[in-house]
Amino acid sequence: MNNQGLWLKVTRSDGVNLLVNFEQVVAILPHEDGQFTKLVTAAGDIPIKENIDYIQAHISI
Repeated sequence: MNNQGLWLKVTRSDGVNLLVNFEQVVAILPHEDGQFTKLVTAAGDIPIKENIDYIQAHISI
């Protein structure tokens, strides 16, 4: 893994683990279904299981 950027391990809504570079995240929003959090990126939206509080505890927003 490249050490550039701020990386955080998250779990996609289908259970797949991802390493996300938060320098590529445009916005962090509640997902429409209310069960997940949505990471908005230029490549598309990623629904994740972690809530916004978890993300804020690990990165500076």
